Amino acid sequence: MFQKLEEKTSRINSVFDTDGKTNVLKTEELNPQELKYALIKNPKVIAQFEINEKTEVLNEQISDLTNYIKKIEEYRR
Repeated sequence: MFQKLEEKTSRINSVFDTDGKTNVLKTEELNPQELKYALIKNPKVIAQFEINEKTEVLNEQISDLTNYIKKIEEYRR
């Protein structure tokens, strides 16, 4: 339990900038995706997340290319 508490405290402290007087959240260093992967320990769940992300990226690329092809066909006419 102490190890888990120490890990969580370390993650929380890593996103805060402390100058001894105030704590400021460093949002530029907070990557929710990395945090999500760090918290998940089941390799099947991690693999499924990665598959979903890559599928989303590929679908966006397909959509962009489809639009590009349509524009080229319009220019040809």
